[in-house]
Amino acid sequence: MLLCPVAVTEPVETAKALIELNKAYPDKPLIAAYMGGETLAEGARLLATNGIPTFAMPEPAIGALAGMTKYTEFLKRDLNGGINNFKPDQKTVKAVFYDVKRDKRLTLLGCEAAEVASAYGIPATPVKLSRSPEEAVVMAEEIGYPVVLKVASPKILHKTDIGGVIIGLNSASEVKTAYVTIMENTHKYLPKVIPYGVEIQKMVPRGTELIVGMTRDLQFGSMIGFGLGGIYVNLIKDVSFRLAEGLTENEIKEMIAETKAYALMKGFRGEKPVDIDAVIGVIKHLALLATDFPEIMEVDINPLIAYESGAAALDVKITLS
Repeated sequence: MLLCPVAVTEPVETAKALIELNKAYPDKPLIAAYMGGETLAEGARLLATNGIPTFAMPEPAIGALAGMTKYTEFLKRDLNGGINNFKPDQKTVKAVFYDVKRDKRLTLLGCEAAEVASAYGIPATPVKLSRSPEEAVVMAEEIGYPVVLKVASPKILHKTDIGGVIIGLNSASEVKTAYVTIMENTHKYLPKVIPYGVEIQKMVPRGTELIVGMTRDLQFGSMIGFGLGGIYVNLIKDVSFRLAEGLTENEIKEMIAETKAYALMKGFRGEKPVDIDAVIGVIKHLALLATDFPEIMEVDINPLIAYESGAAALDVKITLS
């Protein structure tokens, strides 16, 4: 309702009529724009005290109506994120979180984070924890060469910086040597940190490196992020965000299309396109995990390797509250 001051304007009587109209049709949104300053002030106050949003100009009134429309669309969203038939393994996640808290930690080890991700349908590359060079060899041969070895400690965020990651290992002797080297490097650069051991992971083929993550905001709740991954993520800062709860497939497609990563995913300069549906699936399942477990404060999947068919979560980090 737009009202301007002219000779026959009756702001109070108009306001009373609008109030009665609002009572007769309570399901219909009613917003008023009283453009007259003090000449219409009494009528505007009457509308406001009766619960009818009233503005001095039409632009904010239109903005309020647009906001109401968006909020209505938000409430109509599929709160299962379009994965109604998927049944996650919540028991496994609860058991892992129980063990982590019993150990008086908030950050999961790589093997624990991979187990949680897999329980929610995220294609995490399996990780095994070894506590000796000999055990590392046994696990490497079970996984199959080539393998990667990483120091296992929640206190070390950037393992590569201290020589805590060695890749491309193809034999038992290389694994043994790498295990010893990683432990020596850790003691050299971080003498106060006692690692849990060394984690072993299968080497995966190269692909398009992406990042998918979640952070819990005190005001907005859990937010899902997506963008280019790998070592340049902090330099390029190509990330888009959406609310995790009720995240729909269309919203996921929109957030992917907002990033520079999308051009690479579609196939850039003759490169083959990647499996975008697989990436969408990872984001859906991460949103479900974040919604089901409010104690998760942060998840970082970097990189998520996208292939022509499928995807692999190569490095998963999870932090609890």
